[in-house]
Amino acid sequence: MFLGKRILVAPLNWGLGHATRCLPIVRALQAQGAEVLLASDGRAGQLLQQELPELPYFELPAYAIQYSGQNMLWTMLRQMPRLGIAVMREYFALQKLIRSQKIDAVISDNRLGCFSSKVPCVFITHQLHIRAPQAWAAWLINRAHRFFIKRFQDCWVPDYATPPRLAGQLSAPIKGIQIRYLRPLSRFKTMATPPRYDLIAVLSGPEPQRSHFEAIVREQLLAGPWRSLLVRGCPEQSDRVELSERVTCVDFLGAEALNEAMAASRVVLSRSGYSTMMDLAVLAQPAILVPTPEQSEQEYLAEQASGNPNFSTFEQSKLDIAAGMQALEQKAESLDHRKTDTFSLMQALASLFITP
Repeated sequence: MFLGKRILVAPLNWGLGHATRCLPIVRALQAQGAEVLLASDGRAGQLLQQELPELPYFELPAYAIQYSGQNMLWTMLRQMPRLGIAVMREYFALQKLIRSQKIDAVISDNRLGCFSSKVPCVFITHQLHIRAPQAWAAWLINRAHRFFIKRFQDCWVPDYATPPRLAGQLSAPIKGIQIRYLRPLSRFKTMATPPRYDLIAVLSGPEPQRSHFEAIVREQLLAGPWRSLLVRGCPEQSDRVELSERVTCVDFLGAEALNEAMAASRVVLSRSGYSTMMDLAVLAQPAILVPTPEQSEQEYLAEQASGNPNFSTFEQSKLDIAAGMQALEQKAESLDHRKTDTFSLMQALASLFITP
């Protein structure tokens, strides 16, 4: 289908979820004969290079948003000029890449500046309706977001086309925007693996909140009775340390190793990011979910999950792993939200070179 086509895949560096959910897209493109090139920055870029070392990789300008978790809305609004400059730099960097690398199409996961009039460009997002604490802020942010989405030929949403959707109202369709639903995307698959851990804690997200979360989790794991694996989410490092007889800490695990480790754990502890929710749906595993403070999307997803007996949710400052483990002890049910496959993904890929 794509024999000889050179396709650039460019995920946003905001945690690791945007990069990880692009992995099945890359594999599908490769299976169809495409020559895939990668572009990102920071930890997302490091993850791509570790998972796909055989593919060409290019550094894009970093958005470099400083995230404190204190009054997130005003923190972000103050940095809008910086973000606008970064998006502009990203746009011009992409045009150079298209020319120098003879790129035939671009798949951007939430990178706002990765569009061009020269080649087909697709925007991937599960947030068609971005949430914010104030109505006026939500209106402003969504208006700006949709302005950029309309610069792309297509918008792909990794969720179900009909309710109930995994992202709830976040992924509901928008009038006037061409949307293709891919069904949830995950780099993982179900495994019959003997249990090795009571709990695996998988950390990710922007700093400094990732480090704050790690400190809280590490303290409780060391004080608790569980056989645990702590995955710090730092692909730039590669240490493995036995923190105690029960607790092992690793900086990073590749997709296959993390898939196996999660399948070998009774419970997962993680952020309530959407990519994680897709992974949990595929693995059908119970989880303790902790949204990043002041991040409205994760708070909304955690709120949605709170009614599901397979999930236990906590604010970061109130995390109680022991209580979460106890709550999940006798409530585990199948998490297989709906059968996932790549049919819609292949349909979407086929549309890349079709003018709508």
